[in-house]
Order: sequence, then structure tokens, then C-alpha cells
Amino acid sequence: MDEELEKYKCRLLEEMPLTDSQQIAIEEFKDKEEEGEEKQEEEVIEEKSEEEAVLEEPVAESIEIWIDAVPGIGPIVQDHLIKAVQEYMISVAAHQHNMVMPRNIRHYNCPPLEVVETN
Repeated sequence: MDEELEKYKCRLLEEMPLTDSQQIAIEEFKDKEEEGEEKQEEEVIEEKSEEEAVLEEPVAESIEIWIDAVPGIGPIVQDHLIKAVQEYMISVAAHQHNMVMPRNIRHYNCPPLEVVETN
């Protein structure tokens, strides 16, 4: 069942069109990659002598590009929810030779990782 669900999610993500920010990021990185290849071809290292030869590695500039969150993954999980699941997993692992398994995450005693509204 889980494998089928994962395949379904992967298929949905493949079929989903890229967001504007994802397309911008792809174009931005493609341009930088092409520029880097051109610069490497144009660079000529001058050798003075074997003792004085210094190889300089080009320093890559870092560029921050924001990409929108992929729909379906979900929002940021609050710290107190993470802490509750962490404490539950530690207690479960103590009874299972320090191991936690997927069934423990799906167990009804496991705290949720999302806010559940009760009416």
C-alpha cells in the first residue's frame, strides 16, 4: 500500500508543471554553468617555474534563489509537535532494542505532526 502511494505521489509530482520560481532557478543555474565552462576554456595558466607555479581555483559565487514549496509536502511543523513525536519515538525505541519502525509512526499512540482541530 505504501509503495503504491509513493509511486502515485511521484507520478503526480512529475506531471505537475514547474512553478515560476522553479523555472527561474533552472534558467539561472543553467546560465551560470555555461558561463563557468566558458571561463574555464578561456583561462590560461602562466607557468613561471616549477617552484613558483601556483594553481588558482576559481571561486564560485553563491547566489540565493528562493523556490516555492512543492504542493503536497505540507507546511512547517511546529516545534512542540516535533518534540512530542520525538519523546514518543524515544519511549518506543526503549522497548524495541533501540529501533523505531514505520508501524510506530502510523500507530494510534503516535502524536500527529499536524495541528488537529477537534470540534
